[in-house]
Amino acid sequence: MTGTDDRAPRIGVLGAGVAGLVAALACDFAGLGTVTVHPLAETGGGSLNPNRGIELRANATRVLRALGLLDALSGQGHYPQFAYRRAHGSGFLIAQLPIGQLAEARYGAPAWLIERDVLLAELEDIAGARGIRTAPPARIARIDSDGDCASITAADGATRSYGVLIATEPELRPLLGIEPYATDASETLRYGWGSEPDASSITHWLGELTALTVHSTGLRLAFEARGPRDHSFDAWRSPPIEGAFVSLPYPVGQPAPDWAPGRIALLGGAAHAPLPELRQDVGAAIEDAWVLARLLDQWEDESVSALREYHHYRAPRGRQLATYEARARTARRVAPGSAQLKARLAAGAMSRFLPEMALSGEDWLYGYDAVKGFA
Repeated sequence: MTGTDDRAPRIGVLGAGVAGLVAALACDFAGLGTVTVHPLAETGGGSLNPNRGIELRANATRVLRALGLLDALSGQGHYPQFAYRRAHGSGFLIAQLPIGQLAEARYGAPAWLIERDVLLAELEDIAGARGIRTAPPARIARIDSDGDCASITAADGATRSYGVLIATEPELRPLLGIEPYATDASETLRYGWGSEPDASSITHWLGELTALTVHSTGLRLAFEARGPRDHSFDAWRSPPIEGAFVSLPYPVGQPAPDWAPGRIALLGGAAHAPLPELRQDVGAAIEDAWVLARLLDQWEDESVSALREYHHYRAPRGRQLATYEARARTARRVAPGSAQLKARLAAGAMSRFLPEMALSGEDWLYGYDAVKGFA
């Protein structure tokens, strides 16, 4: 389908974060007609989306490469070689998993680390160069869908209608009749920054009920902590954080039951459960964007059928991610003991002596090939 095809649906994208911009770029790449991005007016003072390190693994970078975006990011991030797991108090190396050339050869795409704000700026520049329209930020009061179109109504009463409307942010869930994310008051997410070390790795520091992920973005160290609200990292052997952590409520929730109500498609945070343990909120949204755009292209003027197919293919992936997210959180919260020690020793032995087998445990996640499956 070309951008001049009269049957091409006009696409509206709600949300101008990474998920929204990649969705817009994927639709533009597929030639789906005019694409307009609607940034959401800030409702949390900007603090709910702080700048942080973004971990893009093969499931996401193969899509970015297919869209012609990965080369543009090559000078803006970092190519990690290993993922380490270390004990928080002693610094003992529990496991070392190769995620550089060995993993790239296995999955056909690299891992990439980048700052959220840098990634956003690059995507905004590319979207502007490709002629994707951006509307003024607005507070959305209503989202509707009927047989012919989907429409959004802003708080000031202004209304816009589209052949297909793509919702990308979790704060849109209540307007779509979907249970919003809740928070676990006993835990928190924390983000911070440190100086750039002479290393090319991701390090997961494991403590009691707490995990701290530290990686290089090519500019500096990015810290992401998950655990009890009152936990202190003063005694940890991890690199020092500079300044203070930005703390956010720990989000919990379930995937949306219907990813394609009427002429509305849900992706990213509007569709998925929160994924802080897997650190796959951006990666999952990038997968969504590619699959949605390819199906809309393949079904041409039958947009509703394309959206039903999108739900058919992506909702199971969302449930799979949510299941593994819950398992990862449960594993983090297991109290120290013999079972935890045995699991860590087994993971360490496998990563050292059978790295390919150790990588195979992540095939379900990073081996997911949206590009090949939806060419």
